[in-house]
Amino acid sequence: MLRLRLKKVFFDAIAKGEKKIEYRKDTPYWRARLAPDGCVKLFDEIWFTNGYNRDSPFLRVEHIANTRAKGEYFSLELGGVLEIKNWDGG
Repeated sequence: MLRLRLKKVFFDAIAKGEKKIEYRKDTPYWRARLAPDGCVKLFDEIWFTNGYNRDSPFLRVEHIANTRAKGEYFSLELGGVLEIKNWDGG
């Protein structure tokens, strides 16, 4: 499972099913998390939160694929939303 924090606009788009790919810049930090041994990892689920509080909006989403886009970004292909908590519907 991968945990990520998102701004509200992106969180809402994923929750509504409008956004199916999340991007992360290919930096040493994200490379260590997403491709630690040089091979891109696949996670069963990605947990998204919009904020840092215990009661922040939460999404549990299926992870389908993880690739490097032109060596500049990692793209996380998202599947269906498995669970939503504390979300007002955006």
